[in-house]
Amino acid sequence: MNGVPTQGECEQPQGRLVSMGRVQGAFGVQGWIRVEPFGETPAGLARFDTWWIGAQGSWRAVRVAQAQVQGRRLVAQLDGVSQRETATALRGAEVAVPRAALPEPGPGEYYQVDLVGMQVVNRAGERLGRIERVFDTGAHPVLELRAGVESDGDANDGDANDGEANDGEAIDGEAAGALRLIPFVAAFVDGVDLEARQVRVDWGADW
Repeated sequence: MNGVPTQGECEQPQGRLVSMGRVQGAFGVQGWIRVEPFGETPAGLARFDTWWIGAQGSWRAVRVAQAQVQGRRLVAQLDGVSQRETATALRGAEVAVPRAALPEPGPGEYYQVDLVGMQVVNRAGERLGRIERVFDTGAHPVLELRAGVESDGDANDGDANDGEANDGEAIDGEAAGALRLIPFVAAFVDGVDLEARQVRVDWGADW
């Protein structure tokens, strides 16, 4: 991603990244940035000394030189970013950390990234697709799912876990490969079954 400094020898993490915030823009004239956390306290994000900056499929590890909490937001100075113009170029980029670096959630709890790879099923028992990613609109998280793909136990490879979904046939009449967006809010989400790797929703197959 243009404008994102790299961390030199640091490589892409082996596990998943958890998006924890978004860069809102520059702060001051010395290259600091303003970050709005996603459902996390600013102090939680500030404790990491390395952030991954970018977007889906394009990330760079950057060391955090300084970070300060300001109300519900965070301001930070990144190594290699010393000018306002460079900081401004990062506006809109997401701030993520490796899933493995986060505390394990309690019983029945989960991080949004844990939903990736799960199958979405509506109240009629129709399979709507597999969750490809979860992104935040600022108002609420959104599930992006792809029809015609079964759930799997490892969302990192992006492949189905058996031949049934690889043959390209539709699931419950939906065109294979079609994308669907469902707001991840209580009005539409009935529950998450971590064992079955399934999200139950109040959402019509023809919506």
